[in-house]
Amino acid sequence: MRHRFVRAVGLLACAILASCSSTNGPNVTHLLVSPDTVRLVRFDSVQLSVSPLDESERLITGVAVSFASNDTTIVRVSNLGRVRSVGPLGSTTVAVTGGGATTLVEATVYNFPAGIVVSPQDTAIRQRRAVQLTATVVDNTGTPVPGQSVSFVTGNASIASVSPTGLVTSAGPVGSATIIATSGTFRAFANVRVIDSSIAASLELSARPFGAAVSPQGVAYVTRLDAAALARVDLPTHAFSASAAVGSTPTGVTFNASGTTAYVTNQYSDNVGVVSVASNTQASTIAVLGDPSITRVNPDGKLLWVSTNVDTLYAFDLATGSVAHRFGFPWVTNGLAFHPTNDSLLYASVLDGAVREVNYKRDTVVRTFTLGGMTQGIAVAPNGSELYVANQGTGQLQFVSLSSGAVTASVPLGGAPFDLQLSPDGTKIWISVTTTGEVKVFDRVSRTLLRTITTSGAPRRIGFDPQRGTAVVANEAGWVDIMQ
Repeated sequence: MRHRFVRAVGLLACAILASCSSTNGPNVTHLLVSPDTVRLVRFDSVQLSVSPLDESERLITGVAVSFASNDTTIVRVSNLGRVRSVGPLGSTTVAVTGGGATTLVEATVYNFPAGIVVSPQDTAIRQRRAVQLTATVVDNTGTPVPGQSVSFVTGNASIASVSPTGLVTSAGPVGSATIIATSGTFRAFANVRVIDSSIAASLELSARPFGAAVSPQGVAYVTRLDAAALARVDLPTHAFSASAAVGSTPTGVTFNASGTTAYVTNQYSDNVGVVSVASNTQASTIAVLGDPSITRVNPDGKLLWVSTNVDTLYAFDLATGSVAHRFGFPWVTNGLAFHPTNDSLLYASVLDGAVREVNYKRDTVVRTFTLGGMTQGIAVAPNGSELYVANQGTGQLQFVSLSSGAVTASVPLGGAPFDLQLSPDGTKIWISVTTTGEVKVFDRVSRTLLRTITTSGAPRRIGFDPQRGTAVVANEAGWVDIMQ
């Protein structure tokens, strides 16, 4: 036992001597952090690297390092030293600690200009009116960057001028001007359309607006060829209030007499959509043979007429949904009109330039008016004396006597007309001239041109508010015009 004790004392003595004879490792005098100042764009991040150094600026290895943000609402830092912006702008410090030394790294979050936002980007003003544009320089997240100057120039001074502060003023003529906003190397563009003073409002609408109809309650539906949807406007307000999903390539639309139901020709779905106006939903469909283009509800409210491109004019019994009448006519029609004093329907064929009068109660074609060209929109005088035809092929408004069948007058329109509608009071003829971007208004009795409304673009269908006389014109170029 004695030799074990002596050995233990000897080992302890050796340990004490070894301790006394050794030197301590180098002390960390400071931490070298790179980068020593952090500047971050919002939501960006940067990695810190740390080098512990002794008093001789020599690197010391094996030192544990920790990181801490002094304001975590501005930046946060991971255990491995990645500093990340959390959103708000501002400055704080990140404390880097290791080996008894601490270094503070200043961290600033700022927003760097990345572009310009102009509002409104597309707008319409009436002749001699003005609109104020705003242009804001923004960072990579869309947040405004303060203190940035923006200048404005117009791309078409003959249509609209622009002030240094972005006030765009119509120079008079109808047309479009591109306004360019510039800040440094950044540019942004706004399109301003100057519209005819007869137009009360021009509402931007994508996906090729085409068909239009207005209910007795002032609900306007506009078909959108490329969106499989109807856009809704509740007149007299001048704004879209809802959208109704329907079938593929909706082309024509009409309402029943009470205005509770709309019918839309879903051209490439080969059906007619039955739309509940109260809920703006397509509740059901009526299948047809071929692609339907136009639809009308019979004056007595019992039949729904639909034309398709397979030589077919249908009349569906709305009570049963069954086919009540069917006629084989040349493809395709864009004009249907009811005779006000007898049981007949007039049908305009684009293909052969003829208008046929059908007695639907007897299922017979009463007569054919051969006009040539391409007959599009049609209407019948309130007393049943005349037929009015928009002839796309001849570029004319044609007046046809319904007693003799003779063309009594032809008025050149200066372009290819598309739709033709009578004003609700029956005194005026409205015609959309698609190729010239105009709507022409004629006195029905004197046949004189009352006014030409320049819409630009490609005006298509015209729908009338029966109570207010407001016209809603779908423009395939991307908007809807509301005019009196």
